[in-house]
Amino acid sequence: MVLFSALPPRLAEPVSADKTRVVHDMAGHPVRLEGTARKVMIFAPMLWHYVNVDGSDKHVFAIAKYMKKEAQHTLFGKLYPGAASKDEALTSAGAVPLGVEQVLLERPDAVLSWTGFATGLENIRYPGLVKLDSDASPANAVLYRLFGELAGQSQRVQWLFDRYGRQVDDIRTNVPSGSQPAKIIVLSSDRLYLWGANAAGFNANLRLLNAENVAAGVKRQNGDTNIETLLGFDPEVIFIASYYMSAFFPADVYADPRLRSLRAVKNRRVYRMPAGASRMEGPVELPLLMAWMAELLHPEITPKIRLREMIRQTYQEVYGYAMSEREMDELLQIEHNNISVNYERFARVPT
Repeated sequence: MVLFSALPPRLAEPVSADKTRVVHDMAGHPVRLEGTARKVMIFAPMLWHYVNVDGSDKHVFAIAKYMKKEAQHTLFGKLYPGAASKDEALTSAGAVPLGVEQVLLERPDAVLSWTGFATGLENIRYPGLVKLDSDASPANAVLYRLFGELAGQSQRVQWLFDRYGRQVDDIRTNVPSGSQPAKIIVLSSDRLYLWGANAAGFNANLRLLNAENVAAGVKRQNGDTNIETLLGFDPEVIFIASYYMSAFFPADVYADPRLRSLRAVKNRRVYRMPAGASRMEGPVELPLLMAWMAELLHPEITPKIRLREMIRQTYQEVYGYAMSEREMDELLQIEHNNISVNYERFARVPT
């Protein structure tokens, strides 16, 4: 599943600062650059992926407020400590740019925004506007290749995706294919919101693991889930999204009397998903999430490498960061998931 042909160097040589280039964003819009982007403002929730490509946070100068909060409270801030003190890119709500005044004052080389929220900058024809497709998966090679072109790190993107392809191939070969797909749902809050059609990339990766999101046809992203609908799905496994501000855990699902008849609840197969530095998305952390899901969906498999070792190697190779056992416990949500079956397989190895 190697998505790019092999190129040996891990990092690209920086593009000459006086070299004028034109790259095309995800809307086909041309972006003119003088060399590489060395002053970047990010509105869309892509900070984690952009700095993974650039290998540093020093070229990002302004980010939305919610990104700063996430950097202050998650593993991402340990890997890129400068992110927590970046200037705030003003927004009206979430990832929606408030206006053009700040951009005109700061004159960034590149402004990363969802296409649907870029009208203000489009109207003034800001040359550094980079429009991103809001449906783009962070594991999408097109997105990362665009970031590689902006940062002058195309060969690092090559290295990340070659690594990603090898890891996913190893995981897939270990998944049993003869059985019926495991039936799962993902709950994103204590309001029992479901990941449905809006989680297309996640749903596709589940299918690689011989599993199925039975709520994949649900189009609504928010709104309380009808309990009868949830009981009708009757999943074998329930995953809970690990949003950094969310306080919703397996214990809450087990304690909800409305959910006691679900197979996943009766069999104690409810798990809060890992919480990494890149929201467990993109070529760095997606293989870790897939390996985690594969072991819980198919507990009979024996992986080639223990997940804790896979995590340790990933953070060392990509970030040069030595993960402690405590940090791995936090990433794997050991405290919250140890009341569910088969989770002892992710425990520390006694020394």
